[in-house]
Amino acid sequence: MNGEGNSWMSWSGRDGLMVRCSKVALLLVVACNLLLLFDFVFLGYVQDFNSDAGTKNLLAQEMYESRSFFPPDWTYVNGDLMVVFGQLFILPFLPFASNGFSLHAISGALTSLLVLSGMWLAVGIANPSRWVRLLCIAVFASGISWQIAEQFYGQGGYGVVFYLACFMLFLAWRFLHAQGRKLWLWGALMGVIMTLAFWSNAQRAAASYALPLMAAIGATLVHRAWTQELRWDADTKRALWLVALVLVSGLLGAILHAVTIGHVNNVFDVGLAKWLPFSDMVRNLKFTLQGLLDILGAVPSPGGSILSLEGAYQAIRMLAGITALVLIVVGVIACLRDRNPGLRFIASFTAFSCALFFFLQCTTTIPSMVTPEAAARYLVPSLAFGLLVVFIRIFSPDASPLYRFAALMVSLVLMTSAVLPSNILSHPTTKRPVTAHTELVRALQADGLRYGYATYWNAGAPTVLSGGNVRIRQIRFADGLPRPMLHLASENWYRPKAWSGETFLALKDDELAELNLPLLASLAGEPVRIRRFGDFNVLVYARNFAETLPLWDDEVRRPRLLTPSTTSLHTVGELLQVGSASVLATKGQPGFLHFGPYIRLEQGQYAATFDIEVLGQAGPGVATLDVSAKAGSDVRVTGSAKRAGRQRITLPFDLPEDASDLEFRVLTDGSSELRLYGIQLQRRGPVAGKPPRP
Repeated sequence: MNGEGNSWMSWSGRDGLMVRCSKVALLLVVACNLLLLFDFVFLGYVQDFNSDAGTKNLLAQEMYESRSFFPPDWTYVNGDLMVVFGQLFILPFLPFASNGFSLHAISGALTSLLVLSGMWLAVGIANPSRWVRLLCIAVFASGISWQIAEQFYGQGGYGVVFYLACFMLFLAWRFLHAQGRKLWLWGALMGVIMTLAFWSNAQRAAASYALPLMAAIGATLVHRAWTQELRWDADTKRALWLVALVLVSGLLGAILHAVTIGHVNNVFDVGLAKWLPFSDMVRNLKFTLQGLLDILGAVPSPGGSILSLEGAYQAIRMLAGITALVLIVVGVIACLRDRNPGLRFIASFTAFSCALFFFLQCTTTIPSMVTPEAAARYLVPSLAFGLLVVFIRIFSPDASPLYRFAALMVSLVLMTSAVLPSNILSHPTTKRPVTAHTELVRALQADGLRYGYATYWNAGAPTVLSGGNVRIRQIRFADGLPRPMLHLASENWYRPKAWSGETFLALKDDELAELNLPLLASLAGEPVRIRRFGDFNVLVYARNFAETLPLWDDEVRRPRLLTPSTTSLHTVGELLQVGSASVLATKGQPGFLHFGPYIRLEQGQYAATFDIEVLGQAGPGVATLDVSAKAGSDVRVTGSAKRAGRQRITLPFDLPEDASDLEFRVLTDGSSELRLYGIQLQRRGPVAGKPPRP
């Protein structure tokens, strides 16, 4: 299993014309697929460029402007700090280049090189033959499917997970067989990468790297104990030292993650994983199998003709995909008993990884099966390792001839993926249509517009495509008004100082229907003009409405009024119309007449003025007012009504640190009728002893 002994030359048993032709053909396929891959990264991916992919550009820009590795205003999601991610390849270019798609392509190209380099090193553990490695490169450089092309090379998120796993496998294997100073070298590199992985996302690192790696180490020790006496020798000591290294570096990274996450903004898109009902587990099993076939590009296009050439090829792809899944299961299990220790090591890692993620995919709430194809992205790295095991076994003498033949046929089918008509990798010379986002950017620039807001999928991507010349910030809708969407976004985007001048809303028809135009006009004024650019309605306002809309400006440069509405949070009372004012009123019911709205507010000195009216006796508990955070556990100031009648009660308070969940509460004991007309929030100044933010 060493050297070139397992090339096609030795496998065939003769150095004939067929062998030489096969090698030349493989080199040509590798070269062709690599050219198509990098054409895709630099030119083709713009057709499917999306806001998720643009995150690396936007985060790099925030890091550059804030001069901070963890920008204080950035909002991370699900505890993913992205310590090792594509923005690191963009950041060095920002001092002298516009932050556009070209920088994204450079990041994608470097990520692609790391994916293929990691694959080269990982395959070398089991078989150092360059021809085995080139076969794997030929298949994966083809893209295989849109899912793998997107996750590995386009967006690149799971490409990072895959190449880190490959590097860790390689370093772990080297550590297990090293002596002297090299042992320290491989150990140090392993510790650094594992620490960075846990620092980035501790839960993902445990599931993707640490647990599968310890399973592989454990399988190595078990195999030694099963086939020979397990002695307390240098090999056993190195294995245990490696386990300790994984645990210590993982713990260090987890501590760094916990400390860092406490000093940045983080929101959770998905809650804690929960068990599904059994019926949903069965449903998820079906969807997971569908997702696996989609990853392999083995799901035929619905409605396509089966008698056409494309239909015939899709049938071959489906057969190859199903065969590949069977070969992965059979091959990984067989490799656990293989004579090749390197192949056993990779197979053990792969077996644990595949089993873990398949189990979580089928039985928990982690994946959203609304779109099974998208949910299957969690399985991409594990499936990729499974395919590597299959391709390595083509050259294994322990594999049966039938298995090797089937695996070879699957590899030949998959490595043609780059020329699939449906695969964007196959169109390097055809004229690519202008995308809707590119057309939108051009139209906005022609109209002199530079700053505005849109929903998530229509915000980040156009911003990057414009090179930052047009900045579109993501919003959501609540109560008929646009609100900041703090999801992979920066808080400073939504502050009045971010932009002054004409500001636009770019909305599609269904999004425009969610907007309460009269209410928005009462707060921000009427649009000065309305344009139609493709599918987008562009409403242009004279100034940035971050100055006037409620729940936007967390610096409160101007007094902010919170008025009762149908979405006001309360446990007692009802919304009434008193003259022209909407009020919350209750009588004889104890509870919260108002709580929430859990707003963001930066550090500083503030005053909250409660406009209330007590009808009847003003007992000591008729109206207890406070400003609090952390679900009421951190009360900043409290007060109460001292008399009957309408009154404005001002409560000054300080925030020594930024707050993300501030609420204004009105608690009544129900002894008299109580009305709330509104709450005004006003900034008094910076915190004593702390300079104001620039």
